[in-house]
Amino acid sequence: MRTNLEETVINASPIMDFQTDFVLQPVAGEDRYMLQTNGKTYYVGAFIYRILDGMRNGESYGEISLSIAQHTDWEKCDADTIKDVVDNQISPLFKNSKTASPKSVKSLFSFLNPESFSGLLKPFTHLFQPRVFWPLFWISVVINLSLFVLLKAQVIPHLKVPYSSGGAWLTYVGCIIFFLTIHELGHAIASMAQGAKPGKIGFCIYFIFPAFYTDLTNLWGINREKRIIVNLGGIYLQLLLNLVIIGWGLMIKNQDVLALLQKCMYFNMVISLYNVNPFFRFDGYWIYTDYFDLPNLRQQSNGLAKRLYQYVLSRFGIGGQKLPIPKAPLALWFYMGLYQIFMLFVWYLLIRFIVYAHQTLFQLIRVWDTLQLDTVAGWSTLIAPLVMVSIAWTIICLRIVKFIKQRKHHGNS
Repeated sequence: MRTNLEETVINASPIMDFQTDFVLQPVAGEDRYMLQTNGKTYYVGAFIYRILDGMRNGESYGEISLSIAQHTDWEKCDADTIKDVVDNQISPLFKNSKTASPKSVKSLFSFLNPESFSGLLKPFTHLFQPRVFWPLFWISVVINLSLFVLLKAQVIPHLKVPYSSGGAWLTYVGCIIFFLTIHELGHAIASMAQGAKPGKIGFCIYFIFPAFYTDLTNLWGINREKRIIVNLGGIYLQLLLNLVIIGWGLMIKNQDVLALLQKCMYFNMVISLYNVNPFFRFDGYWIYTDYFDLPNLRQQSNGLAKRLYQYVLSRFGIGGQKLPIPKAPLALWFYMGLYQIFMLFVWYLLIRFIVYAHQTLFQLIRVWDTLQLDTVAGWSTLIAPLVMVSIAWTIICLRIVKFIKQRKHHGNS
């Protein structure tokens, strides 16, 4: 998965502390600029850029207003207007708020720095040049999807891995970690190929689930087309690796090795499909964001849903005057609708999971005397529902804590 120190913010309700280090640079191929400070990334327009650039160079408000007055496309303004913009729009961007909402991605540790062995990775950057990337990407997508469908339809029989062998288990787990690392390296190499320095690769908790990540905060400094290639970089490298596995499998006769390769290849495809999901902040989310130029996609989607809800209520005379139907790009309407349906489905699965976990545990408690707790099989029978119940209550407690924090934050606002 891809992560950023902070998702890009547009029209943020921006303390100005010019002792704070910040990066201010144009976005290649786009009429906007990137501001990075306090581990956060923002997009700003040319007007805000000129003010920040002037203040960075030690210019007074009056000097900045004079230079802006020379720009015929901008509305003329005086020093007081510039100060007002700084105080009310720019300063909050530099505020390291302690009441900010918690991030969904909690970085635990980093274990790989692509810059440390960039010489080894550089030859692979040729695979991510647009003229090479797009043909190979679509060829690998067609081959992998065809194979996935044939396996799901059991046209190609599933070979059984000898899980009774401890070595087979360790090899399979090792392959899973290897594929996940390859995915993150795909993002890092793609970022290098597109001229954006990749950050470290690490291990994190996404909500309550373990995951690998690559810090691609610097990606906001390149144009949308290049960002899309980087977003697809992890999946692309996985699919190419699957083509290598397919070729390897065609040359192997050992059924146990073939079964293990098939299992790894299938897992690799499942992970690729999982990462395309645009409703979590995985690769698909960033692809949708960049393709349709919808920064803060989740916030915009939730905001549109809220405005739509208020509009519907106003049609029934609730909440005061009647409101006009919200205006938003079609791509945002489409995402908002599917996201609401997806979240209803997730909540249905979550409630069903919680009920099933408790039912299973209560059934085991009723037949406690019959459990053979002196064997591994007996303990595994008990541990599975205990883990499910623990996960269920962890989810519930996290949601309660988040709700209380949000209420406390709104109360202090």
